[in-house]
Amino acid sequence: MTDLEAILQAIDALPQADIEQVQKHVIERQQQLEAVEAKITALNTLVENFWEGFSEAEVEQIIADINSEYVEMDSE
Repeated sequence: MTDLEAILQAIDALPQADIEQVQKHVIERQQQLEAVEAKITALNTLVENFWEGFSEAEVEQIIADINSEYVEMDSE
């Protein structure tokens, strides 16, 4: 028996009030996942469009500048 089958069997044994709680929990979990997916999609869009408007030479210069500077981290 898989974990999912065990969970489904356990749900089948619950009284109606507990099933409603499980349903509420599942809906809340789905909403959380959808919110995370929306944030990831927005970040992907930002990243995809980050270099828009820069010429290839500008992008190469920016990358070179980023890679050339070493910043010492604070050891607090």
